[in-house]
Amino acid sequence: MIARRVDRLQLEHEAALDAQEIREPVEAYLRDPIAETIRRLMTLGRSGVDEEALAENSAAVSTRIEPQDVRREPNRRAVAVKRFMTDGKAHDLLEHSPRISPEAPSLRAGRKGVVAIDSVTLSAYTALVIVTVQLQLLPTKDDVVKLEATMRAFNAAADWLAGEAYALKSANKIAIQKTHYAALREQFGLSAQMAVRCIAGVCSAYKRDKSKRPHFRPFAAVPYDQRIASFKSIDRISLLTPSGRILVPYVMGKYQRERFTAAKGQCDLIQRKDGRWFLLATVDLAENVHLPATDFIGVDFGVVNIATTSDGATHSGANVEACRSRYSRLRRSLQQAASAKVKAKVRPKNIRRKLKAISSRESRFRRDVNHCISKKLVAVAKDSGRGIAGEDLTYIRNRTRFRKQQRAKMSSWAFFQLRTFLTYKAILAGVDLRIVDPRGTSRTCNPCGYEAKSNRKSQAEFVCGQCGHTEHADLNAARNIRSRALVNAPIVAELCAA
Repeated sequence: MIARRVDRLQLEHEAALDAQEIREPVEAYLRDPIAETIRRLMTLGRSGVDEEALAENSAAVSTRIEPQDVRREPNRRAVAVKRFMTDGKAHDLLEHSPRISPEAPSLRAGRKGVVAIDSVTLSAYTALVIVTVQLQLLPTKDDVVKLEATMRAFNAAADWLAGEAYALKSANKIAIQKTHYAALREQFGLSAQMAVRCIAGVCSAYKRDKSKRPHFRPFAAVPYDQRIASFKSIDRISLLTPSGRILVPYVMGKYQRERFTAAKGQCDLIQRKDGRWFLLATVDLAENVHLPATDFIGVDFGVVNIATTSDGATHSGANVEACRSRYSRLRRSLQQAASAKVKAKVRPKNIRRKLKAISSRESRFRRDVNHCISKKLVAVAKDSGRGIAGEDLTYIRNRTRFRKQQRAKMSSWAFFQLRTFLTYKAILAGVDLRIVDPRGTSRTCNPCGYEAKSNRKSQAEFVCGQCGHTEHADLNAARNIRSRALVNAPIVAELCAA
């Protein structure tokens, strides 16, 4: 009797908690301004908006989606995401999941179902962005010797194992581990977990292209996971080496420290050409919540002007070109001097040392410029509530012919790096990024739409042969890119922004 009463009281208590966990999110949902937009969409859907017309205008909206994983938080609420499926893209809004439809099952923990609200759905889905942060290690001289020995042993083992895997024509990690695990430990002195990491790295490298044998350089990156690397404090990390564990201090910048709390998975130990040691850690960052944009900033990529926006802002590439020309001349003169010394049977040690010191300076400068430009573009788009429209320049070098004097300049054009930086920064900031077809954007008049090769008089001059419109060629192209992104903008986004 007592046991039955206790069970009944427990069931009543759980029912009360369930009622509370439903009521509180519903109240929050009704107060949410985004929910008001959703209710407006529902009202429009009931008032006779033609769904086929919406689909024809690239605004087809998903009506139901299966939840992938529903987990209960410490406050006993299930987490879900409102997902807009527009123009083939998913736009997610994180929110608690109440019972908002009488005919739909609730999305509480332990239950899986579909919560349908006419054309807007709820699903348990969280988007993550993977970012790599750098930690600079400050090892002592003894630690450096041990780290170098670790790199040599690990990569020698990986190179040997790559030959064995190529001979067997096998990239099966389990099979390779059964036959070669003991040999790795005995011949190269690797620890148990380092041998496992070595096998995984070799199989992954060989799996990418089984037509050729992978090779590992003596000082290639060494992967560390939670079993062989552990953070002991905010400035100390313990790393496993063949001669035992070492405690190495490390430092990081403000940018890395703000994101390092979300570090997850394995790290890579690397040594730069200048002798400094770094640890590359993988960080999972949540994508910022955003709605589909209704207006865009068109961005035209180029060489003379690295980026030109439809608002008229220009990011010149003069500094990048000056840096490239300077280091090109310096490398040429040093290599000529080294060749002259070799012919005179003198070892050019100082010249080789100088060439090593200046290597990668140009690429680091270019990377910094691209980071700054992409950061400014995303900041402007976020402040103005607009998206960013860029152009897809894949295989541009194969489609375009250049003069001999232009080859060095065009081969060093880092447009894909700028687009990569722009992509991940836009995702983290919650800015909608659209990539459009660039064909004809540089020779089409933006006001009248007349397209002709003769419209582009020079690199900077654009004169329309039909309406006489005159404008900077890059600015005209940026406005054409914006216009193409607006054509594909979903109608749902316009309603949500209203």
